Amino acid sequence: MARLQDIMKGEDKLVKEVRAIINSGGNLTAAIKAGIKPATVKAVINNPSNPASLAVAEAVVVPYMRPVLFIKGGKIEIPESEQLKERLFKYKPRIEPALKSVGRVELVNHQLKYAGTGWMIEENIMITNRHVANVFADKSKTGLGGSFKTNFLGVPIGAKIDFKEEYSPGKPTASQFEVQIEKIIYLPDEDPRFPDMAILKLKKTTGIPDPITFQDGKLKLHQDIGVVGYPAKDPRGVDSEEMEKRIFGEVFGVKRYAPGQIIQVPGKVWYFAHDASTLGGNSGSLVQDMETGHAIGLHFSGVLLNANYAVKGTVILDVAAKKLKLTGIQKVKAGTMAKAVKEAPFMEESVESVRSYADREGFKTNFLGSGKDKRVSLPTIKNKADVLKFGQGNKETVLKYTHFSVVMSKKRRLCYFSAVNVDGAQYKRMKRPGWRLDPRIPAASQIIKECYGNAPKFSRGHMTRREDPNWGPLAVQGNADSMHVTNAVPQMQSFNAPVWLSLENYALENAKQDDQKISVLTGPFFHDNDPIKYDVKIPIGFWKIIAFIHDDTGKLCVTGYTISQEDYLQNEEFIYGEFETYQIPLKVIEKKAGISLGALRDLDPLKDDSLESIAVPVKSVRQIKFY
Repeated sequence: MARLQDIMKGEDKLVKEVRAIINSGGNLTAAIKAGIKPATVKAVINNPSNPASLAVAEAVVVPYMRPVLFIKGGKIEIPESEQLKERLFKYKPRIEPALKSVGRVELVNHQLKYAGTGWMIEENIMITNRHVANVFADKSKTGLGGSFKTNFLGVPIGAKIDFKEEYSPGKPTASQFEVQIEKIIYLPDEDPRFPDMAILKLKKTTGIPDPITFQDGKLKLHQDIGVVGYPAKDPRGVDSEEMEKRIFGEVFGVKRYAPGQIIQVPGKVWYFAHDASTLGGNSGSLVQDMETGHAIGLHFSGVLLNANYAVKGTVILDVAAKKLKLTGIQKVKAGTMAKAVKEAPFMEESVESVRSYADREGFKTNFLGSGKDKRVSLPTIKNKADVLKFGQGNKETVLKYTHFSVVMSKKRRLCYFSAVNVDGAQYKRMKRPGWRLDPRIPAASQIIKECYGNAPKFSRGHMTRREDPNWGPLAVQGNADSMHVTNAVPQMQSFNAPVWLSLENYALENAKQDDQKISVLTGPFFHDNDPIKYDVKIPIGFWKIIAFIHDDTGKLCVTGYTISQEDYLQNEEFIYGEFETYQIPLKVIEKKAGISLGALRDLDPLKDDSLESIAVPVKSVRQIKFY
């Protein structure tokens, strides 16, 4: 990990956050515990290169900006920094699926318990560092691979990878999922010209995690990354054991996530440098692009408060393809995810038959529990004459999809709301398909292309997030269903609302941990004076309601939120910032959206609050009032 002055070069928002905390009369938690005054922290931020600032920087500021977070149940714990929270919550659905594919390299018949970290790159194939594999493997004299060493008693040393070993406070032993390492496929010579990497084959075992997809392309300076591995107590790799304690605590050898950035990308070499916090056991760790979740490197070396180094992902791909002829490694071009998120094509050929939707069960009101006190009913539309009807006898009003349902406005040709059930424990990452029509209602009742397209036209903004129905055995179908234009409303191309986009993720963090379920209702506000663009009335505001069984109270929790794009529709030369999210009373959503929420209204923690008392934007999900 780099020193504070190096970290600050790419972290303007984090620096601004620390200054705001101090200027408002607050202080960093670690500084409070250490008895360090706010003025001292401020001095460090203002002049990090001052030798007198070094001790304070190491003690409280660096750990705040570059924490090492526990991974529990496949989920990353919440950091103290609001900026890091927003960053992580925005991309968690892409980051976390890969965590299960990272494991601890453990030893059999050796005095050490474990040697480092490894992760999956192809079916039954894993990667780690050469210097990790050297603990149990001998380089072959005749080929690329090697054989297993023997210990001082002449007994063969074995190796395995444990994909669990997560932090479990209060439990006598951590959970395990161990798989035997069967063969050394690639073990290069100890020569600085060759990348510090080794490729190993695992014994075929049921349940081995999926390989991690690589990002194939150039790395960028200050690119947001995360390092996933098993930091160990490391007397050789730290200048100060006290500093090691402050950043890593007293817990070592369990799976952790360290956010950071790329700080150097040298040209004609096989490595790059990053500033995440690592220790000895991180050798072989996954270096993951934060935005996409793809692998971009293999951590191999570092000194705490200096710099860390990783093998470039493109070098790994080159070795795997040219030397080892591995054909099953998944890779995508750099930037592919970011481009796809903006707008997927409209697939007219994807129109299915009405009959093919017969198995869709839609939103389930008893998803969170069978009792009345846990029921989440769909909203009732007050303007019944405007609700689009369809089906046999023209009596149906709810379009049922996989895990979610939609009710359409006949006049506006947009949904009144989209309601989804989310099972976070069964989430599956899916590629983004194209947009499509719903054949159950007339094409003329759906907005297809009129206002959608490249800027200055609008994006198709999901009401139910594309990721939300992607769970369980029907994840593929849920993913495809989310791409119906009935689930989309025109949004500005520049729609940038980290808090709004993080609400579901934060709710899952607070939901009952043994089932990780939430229900989400989202829709636009329709007003007669909404602006007309490209012959379409564009909603200027949106609402969202999230319901779940709170892990602390065990009771149904229901909260409401709103966001507006009104300011961004006024002037094409507007300077675009972040869209502001507000937590507001459900009764206000009912009135403005023309809906009735029934019994849910009484569960609102803001039911007795006036709009004036809460008319402050939510800058962080941590400000949300759940009860």
